[in-house]
Amino acid sequence: MSNQPTINELLERNKELAKTYTPKPTIAEIKSEGHPLPKVLVVTCGDPRCVPEQFLGATAGEIAVFRNVCGHVAAEIPFILYMDLILHFDEVMVVHHTDCGAFQFDDATVRKVLKVRAPEHAAKVDEYTEFGVITDLDQSIKEDIAALKSSPLMRKELVSEIRGFAFDIKTGLLREVEA
Repeated sequence: MSNQPTINELLERNKELAKTYTPKPTIAEIKSEGHPLPKVLVVTCGDPRCVPEQFLGATAGEIAVFRNVCGHVAAEIPFILYMDLILHFDEVMVVHHTDCGAFQFDDATVRKVLKVRAPEHAAKVDEYTEFGVITDLDQSIKEDIAALKSSPLMRKELVSEIRGFAFDIKTGLLREVEA
């Protein structure tokens, strides 16, 4: 039996935590009361070992965070553009990490498994050209930086402030990867 919580157990925890919850200000309240908005966006992996607030020592509200599978940016670009309209970022960090699950498979293997899982939709599987697998950590970071910088809708002053990093899950250190 797993000692990981179920959704129902998490909901029970939430009920307990809500009893002492401190309400968060709305965006309108933040702006009207002069509180600073986050100026750094961190795009990183959803892996529970890769939590930017922890490895950057950030407190709630100091950074904006997008987390997804592998920390890839391509699918996030519309949302990054949208959030930049609201928050007007000064800098963007793209952070991938060592021992990412994206190293475990290649695109062909993912396609094969999905076709077995849903053979009636095999043609649909072939529409996906990539699943975000990573074979080279630094190259993956460079590709994500390039994807952001090449977006014609990204603010020019923000493009020059997009940087990439590799997070080492064993040491906790970030290493900058030059684009």
